Amino acid sequence: MFFIGQQREALGRIALYEFDFGIERDGSYSHSLSLPVAPRSCNAAHEVPDDSSV
Repeated sequence: MFFIGQQREALGRIALYEFDFGIERDGSYSHSLSLPVAPRSCNAAHEVPDDSSV
């Protein structure tokens, strides 16, 4: 994993898929993770309050 992290720029965008072995959904592959992770904008409802001045 360290080596892959070192070479991540050369790899470009990566999409990981997982297979539904337990046939809990439809017995096929489904998207599980994309790298690099796209940054999301923070929503005001999910921000952590800054109480460093307290």
